[in-house]
This record gives sequence, C-alpha cells and structure tokens, in this order.
Amino acid sequence: MPLLNSVIRGRDKTGKPLPELLGLKDIGPILNIEVYIHPQLEKYLAANNLPLPTPQRGIALIDTGASGSVVDRSIVQSLGVSPVGKMGVIAANGQVTQHDCYPILFRFPGTNLPKCCITSNGW
Repeated sequence: MPLLNSVIRGRDKTGKPLPELLGLKDIGPILNIEVYIHPQLEKYLAANNLPLPTPQRGIALIDTGASGSVVDRSIVQSLGVSPVGKMGVIAANGQVTQHDCYPILFRFPGTNLPKCCITSNGW
C-alpha cells in the first residue's frame, strides 16, 4: 500500500484553515467522498446511448486497519451497477464472508489523494 504524503487541514467556524497539526484532530478520520462508475462502464453506457448515473456524494469514515473498501448497498443500487465477482472479507474475529464486487471507484474531492477502487459491498 502506498504511503500518502498529504496534510489534512480542518477549518475553524469562520472557514479559515486550521494549523496543519490540528486538522485531523478537528475533523476526525473522515473525508468527503464521491462514488462513481468505472470509466470502462461509462464508455460502454455512452457508446450505447444509455444514461450515465450521477456520482454519489457523502462522508467516508477512514478505517486505517482495513485492507479493502466497503460502501452501503444503497450507493451501488443508486448507481445501477451489477456485481462483477465476489471477494472474501475477513472480520476482526477471523470469520470469512463473501461479498459482491462492483465496477465503481471513489475519490476524495478537495484533496490530492488518488482515486481508489471499491472492491466489495455487503453492508
């Protein structure tokens, strides 16, 4: 997993950026997120004159101990995508469950963090 050399800066009540060291403490491990369909699926829909789903926006909780990313099923349903496979997910207690994988990506608007692939959904 690559290390991201990014600074998360919070804002005070007036909107002024906080000092770098206070940013994460101020906002917690959350970021704005945008979930959208994979570019290959977008090309397919456009080539067949099918409507493109609107990216879904919200707040993401950053789980630094996770090795994959999960979104609520309602997000996938609103994008209208079908599963493209399954993925085993290991819970903290060691139990393995299978979850669907979808052709969707996410990005964090307003940051320099790279786009990421969401590999499973099941919650």
